[in-house]
Amino acid sequence: GKWSKPELASFSKVGFDDDCPFVSPDGSKIFFVSRRPLKKGGENTLKENIWYATRDGNGWSEPKPIDAVNSLDLHWQISTDKKGNLYFGAQDPEGKKFGEIFCSKYENGKYSKPEKLSNKINSNNSDGSPYISPNGDYLLFARASNQGQQMGVFISFLKSDGNWTVAKSITVKANVNQASNCPNVTPDGKYFFYVSWNAGQAASYWVKADFIEQMRSNNTTPAQDILEAAKTGNLDQIKELVEQNNDLVKVKDANGTTPLHLACSGKYLEVQKYLIEKGADVNAQESDLSTPLHYAAVRNHIEGASLFLPLNME
Repeated sequence: GKWSKPELASFSKVGFDDDCPFVSPDGSKIFFVSRRPLKKGGENTLKENIWYATRDGNGWSEPKPIDAVNSLDLHWQISTDKKGNLYFGAQDPEGKKFGEIFCSKYENGKYSKPEKLSNKINSNNSDGSPYISPNGDYLLFARASNQGQQMGVFISFLKSDGNWTVAKSITVKANVNQASNCPNVTPDGKYFFYVSWNAGQAASYWVKADFIEQMRSNNTTPAQDILEAAKTGNLDQIKELVEQNNDLVKVKDANGTTPLHLACSGKYLEVQKYLIEKGADVNAQESDLSTPLHYAAVRNHIEGASLFLPLNME
């Protein structure tokens, strides 16, 4: 019932910055990121690359790099499902932003060209450190604002039609700190492990993972989806929802909060512009009479507040 003293893995060496190990669901492979030389006798690389080693008796084989994915700038945690499909966070190929989640499918014994996951998962913020379930039916990942503020761990479920659900924060359901990262679930699916910051110190924590099935069973409406998307600045998802029903720009939660309130609070200027363009109510009031402009002012969102000046404000 106790953890043993840590020992350096047989395939790892000090000085290579080996990090974020992940054992495949069947235990036959271990994946990790490293700056070790890609060629024998070479220099350490400037960026992280994904490597793997296979189970060899009681130990591990010599690690090999996964060339199909290492053309991208990678960062931190990686994971794989039972089929061998590899999930990781990286910078998009066009270099527009750092913090997209990709999948490289394992087909015919080879890893395919990585593909970005849908905008139900990838947002206008920084998304990374993915954990894919063994069956590939849900994905946990960390999200941070473009200003570097931790927004917590999110979860998305794979639907029967092959599409992902809109990612939701687990902070409340799992009762974990919003400043959390590096999600992982034990092989039996019973416990959720994560890293969290408390008083400036990072440490590992665990809680029961029953929140996953609870969140899976909670179906959401388009109104809830657009509020969630506005809260996290996911402009692509907002556009997709509004194209189906333009009236969604005016929805309110029980407190009277609209997508425009949330966009102003999060300082998501492009989201704010789009919502106003599509007819969002700039004078909408919450139960305490707060308007979107109040949110922009409180958040010192000068650019956002300036958008209201030429409008017909009450």
